[in-house]
Amino acid sequence: VMKIEGDHRYALAVHEAGHTVVGLHLNHGTYLGTRIVDQVVVAAGVQTGGCATFEIPMVARRDSQFYLNYIAVTLAGLAAEEIVLGNRGDGANSDLATASRLATAFEVSLGMGSSLVYSSANDDKELEELRRLDPALAKRVDRLLQEQFERAKTILLERREFLERLTTVLCEHGMVRPSDLTMLQCLQGILAEKIESDNRHDLRNFASEN
Repeated sequence: VMKIEGDHRYALAVHEAGHTVVGLHLNHGTYLGTRIVDQVVVAAGVQTGGCATFEIPMVARRDSQFYLNYIAVTLAGLAAEEIVLGNRGDGANSDLATASRLATAFEVSLGMGSSLVYSSANDDKELEELRRLDPALAKRVDRLLQEQFERAKTILLERREFLERLTTVLCEHGMVRPSDLTMLQCLQGILAEKIESDNRHDLRNFASEN
C-alpha cells in the first residue's frame, strides 16, 4: 500500500477539480460529488486516483452539443493540470480513451461529424483501427479533441479562483459533496462581490484625488 501525499495528492486534486468545475459549468448531469484517494495498492495494477461524479439520465435525447460537452468535461482534468501545474501528467489514460472514443463515434456512427456514413465499430480497438486506416478521420478526431480541450481551458481560466479553492478543499479533505460545493460557490460569490466593491471604492478614491 502506498500513501498518496504531497505534490502527487495536490495534482490529483487539481485534476478532479477541473472535471468538477467544467462539468458544473456545462450542466453535465446531476452533480453527486468529487473525491480523491488517500492510498493505492501497488500490486493491484491500474487504479483510479479519484473521480468527479455526475449522474446522466440513461434515457434522453442527446444532440451534438451533449457529446461536445461530454468531451470537454472528460478533458477538463488535463486542462486543469496544464493551467495550475504548468504541464500534464501521465495518469489520464482513461480520460483520453473515453474522449477519443466519443470523438470517433461523433464522426463515424452518430451522424454528427462531417460525414453521414455509418460504422458499426464500437469498442476502442475497432475505433482505433478506423483512425489508423483513415488518416483524414484521425485528423478530424484530433481537431475535435483539441477544440474541446481548449474550450475546457477557457472555462477553467475564467473560473480559476474557484478551481484553486476547490482544489484546496479536495486536497485537505479528500472529498467534496454537493452541499460542500454550494457553500463554496456562495463563498466565491461573496468574495467576488467584495472584490468588486473594493475596486469601486478604489476608483472613487482615485477620482477624488485627481
